[in-house]
Amino acid sequence: SGKYTTEQLAWLQKARDFARRVPLSEVMDSDSKNVFRRDLFEAACKEGLGSLPFPSTYGGSGGDYVSFALVNEEFGRLCTPIMSSLGVHVLCQEPIYRFGSEEQKQKYLPKAATGEYLGAFGLTEPNAGSDPAAIETTARLEGDHYILNGTKTFITSGASADFYIVMAKLLGEGEDKKGNITAFVVERGFEG
Repeated sequence: SGKYTTEQLAWLQKARDFARRVPLSEVMDSDSKNVFRRDLFEAACKEGLGSLPFPSTYGGSGGDYVSFALVNEEFGRLCTPIMSSLGVHVLCQEPIYRFGSEEQKQKYLPKAATGEYLGAFGLTEPNAGSDPAAIETTARLEGDHYILNGTKTFITSGASADFYIVMAKLLGEGEDKKGNITAFVVERGFEG
């Protein structure tokens, strides 16, 4: 097809080959039981599909977002047990890659690329849905760290993730920043 580059089509074929190796009976079973297949997720990451649009500097595959969209579409057709998790996993790496410190990039991105770390995106709330302006979760600076308070719901991979990108409104940050919505990296093992 003239719509896609050779590299993009190669990523699509890699996803298709991966998905076809997963028996339909397993796909249907995990879907009907609502079971996250961490084994499939990690295997997809090891094939470069979990950090496809990020540079190799941080363990990524150096692909583009068109390639990732093709991969995700293919998994939506043939390998649903990891399709949403893989999409959210890439979404969680994006703010770290674009806005994180070098220390954060080195800490999270290589492990996300291999599937050792699974990311989840904490935006949706019981009273706000996915409307960022209406979120009620807050973040207050206390010493050299933030205290987050709030409730998130319907978080893809929430029960299995190793780190979360959590959206919260700033409190007590001065009038220029107070109420700004900020993304925080929260590890599963953080206190609280």
